[in-house]
Amino acid sequence: KYRYIDIRRKRVRDLIYYRHKMAMATREWFDKAEFTEVQTPLMTVSSPEGARDYLIPSRIYPGKFYALPQAPQQYKQLLMVGGVDKYFQIAPCFRDEDPRADRHSGEFYQVDVETSFLTQQEFFETMEPYFSYIIEKLTDKKIQSKVFPQIPFKEVMEKYGTDKPDLRFEMLLVDLTDEFRSSGLDIFKEIGAVKGILVDREFTKKEIDKLTEEMKLEGAKGMVWFALENNKLSGSMAKLFSEDIQKKIVKKFKEGGYKFSGKQYIFAFGDEYMKACKLAGILRSKMGDLLELKDPNVLAFAWIVDFPMFEWDEKSKKWDFAHNPFSMPKGGLEALKKESPDKIFAQQYDVACNGYEMASGSVRNFHPESFIESFKVCGYSEKETREKFGHMISAFEYGAPPHGGIAPGVDR
Repeated sequence: KYRYIDIRRKRVRDLIYYRHKMAMATREWFDKAEFTEVQTPLMTVSSPEGARDYLIPSRIYPGKFYALPQAPQQYKQLLMVGGVDKYFQIAPCFRDEDPRADRHSGEFYQVDVETSFLTQQEFFETMEPYFSYIIEKLTDKKIQSKVFPQIPFKEVMEKYGTDKPDLRFEMLLVDLTDEFRSSGLDIFKEIGAVKGILVDREFTKKEIDKLTEEMKLEGAKGMVWFALENNKLSGSMAKLFSEDIQKKIVKKFKEGGYKFSGKQYIFAFGDEYMKACKLAGILRSKMGDLLELKDPNVLAFAWIVDFPMFEWDEKSKKWDFAHNPFSMPKGGLEALKKESPDKIFAQQYDVACNGYEMASGSVRNFHPESFIESFKVCGYSEKETREKFGHMISAFEYGAPPHGGIAPGVDR
């Protein structure tokens, strides 16, 4: 009701001005890089892209509806088929989903980008200077590396416990599964995985109890801890592990790049593999804050690559797209026909920075046959796929260039 009063505050006015400067700098950079800005329609056809649509009733066609676009995905691909080789726009996206800490609910904006005839690597090299340009033009922050490291999804989960890692500090996850399984404790015999970190700080019993409760709220069944001093483990759990296993645990952390000094603490989580990784990753982030390892003046970007193309949906008992259904599978049509769905990776990528996902994109599936085949994996017949995406398939049949893109979130 009183938004106009709120806008008088300096902080809000500064944000409005800052967003304006970012939009102008974005247009300036893309124009110099010979991209063409195209505004795509806001009244479109509904398609399964991950969230619920907002609908607009049609006056001309009673009982029929338009959908507001969740993203300009299909339009920008059709622009590539039409010969607009390098496209961008600051695009509104409409999704009927719950609000997130870093994204407005209902309506948000992204810098929508698509290019033709570039390999994934060439596209990365094209986009990295955009991020650097925006940061240098609008802030005093330093970029850790202007050539962003490329980390496969499997590796990033293994090392950081998240697909949006904060690379400003090390503290990598260490796998302790074998050591815990061979401890002789029944509770760990059938455990999927155990992941741990070493924290260069002393903790009181009260602090450990508080951390344990916090991690239980994140879904942990509990948290195992050891104190480490002079290459020896102590604590209530340590006596349940033989001296040989204790030595192996210490050795694992040495091999994981950790330095030993004074009294330090090991924290570990046991669960099925992905959950154990995620829990250790959450604690890693908390410890980064606690130990003030996250330099606020540094931005550490990375490309996360090689995402799984499909994931098993336990509720519906079928395979579903793990991310963007329009991504090209690695290995193309042959992989779709010969490989098990869990072995297929997508030519898909995210840009992560300081623990946030800044952008998501992919090399697109532009072959009609492999497009239809990828939807078959998820239970759609060719008839159903053609009914939903006939315009896309038809366009590809006229001859589509290889193409791919990305969409950084403006507010992020």
